[in-house]
Amino acid sequence: MEENKETVVAVIQNNETDGENYVSVGVGYKEEVQHFKITDDDAYAEAGKLGSKIKGKTSEVTEFFKPLKAAAHQAHKKICDREKEVLKPFVEAEKTIKRAMNSYLDEKEKKRRSEEAYIKKMAQQSLEESINKATELEANGKIKEAEEAMEEAIIAENFQKSGASLPVQSAPTVKGVSTTKDYEIVSVDSSKVPIVFNGVEIRPVDMSAVKKLIKNSKGTIEIEGIEYREVNKVSLRK
Repeated sequence: MEENKETVVAVIQNNETDGENYVSVGVGYKEEVQHFKITDDDAYAEAGKLGSKIKGKTSEVTEFFKPLKAAAHQAHKKICDREKEVLKPFVEAEKTIKRAMNSYLDEKEKKRRSEEAYIKKMAQQSLEESINKATELEANGKIKEAEEAMEEAIIAENFQKSGASLPVQSAPTVKGVSTTKDYEIVSVDSSKVPIVFNGVEIRPVDMSAVKKLIKNSKGTIEIEGIEYREVNKVSLRK
């Protein structure tokens, strides 16, 4: 790497003088053609000769810079390759830590949903028990107790209607970290996926189009043959 860098610098330094000479020649031609007047055939012929000389010098300058450009190109390629090599462990480390953070948030959400499902199950069980209790008490002529049991059933039913859900927990606030929601395709049954969905042609199954539809709906749409899940996406900044 150091040797290649020195080679480029040497090429530039060795050719600076010749480069300046070409600039002087070019300026001379520029001034000459500005005062050149074509008034007859002889002058026209002289203009052609001068144009050919200018064209020849143009090609000469191009050839002059070829090795310099080639050396610079090789140096740039080597620098880019080296940069990629040096960055590789950093990129892998960032991916690993982000994967761990995403997994933690996903696990928290999984736990919340599990607790939410348990609460809903208990609410349904309580509703059914209260209704059965009220029915039994009424059948035994215990009207007042039956009314109390029915009130309990109404409370359980209202709790269910209210959602019986736990609030979604936001990610901890950490400087340099932001979190967004993303959606991951879990499985695809191509035979069931519709050809067109919401005006978008998605068959053969276009995963990019499907994910866009899901994201635009904020995870509310249902597409036959497509199973997906919500996941967290952590972004880092310095």
